[in-house]
Amino acid sequence: MADELYCYPGTDILRNKLDIHDHEKLHIYERKLTMLRLRELIKRPMEGNFDLEYHLECLIR
Repeated sequence: MADELYCYPGTDILRNKLDIHDHEKLHIYERKLTMLRLRELIKRPMEGNFDLEYHLECLIR
């Protein structure tokens, strides 16, 4: 089955760098990691123009 390439055997959990096989644990760690990244962005925002209009113009060019 193709899912076995991407999921842990017998589960529908995607293989991950943390090697977590439990849905709830993975969900908790994903939330924690997302919060950490958001804090980093709030403290040190990325420089540049990231608005939608700019990106749509780049696609059209």
